[in-house]
Amino acid sequence: MGRSATASRSFAPDKGCCTGILFWALNDEYLNSSLGLAAPFGAYPIETHWRGLVGHAVLGIATDTGLDLLGG
Repeated sequence: MGRSATASRSFAPDKGCCTGILFWALNDEYLNSSLGLAAPFGAYPIETHWRGLVGHAVLGIATDTGLDLLGG
């Protein structure tokens, strides 16, 4: 029997990671400050920005992996 298309796919987190980083940059770093929903970039310690970046990257990878597993 042949392998299904999903079984032969390799794990490639790059798409989800890039999507998560893009959302972090646009939403957390640009839009929230521009709309007055958050303080300017410099008002937060650098650790806050790193935590947001890593969190969004992990969320992007998890979302992409979940969609792949569901066949989306």
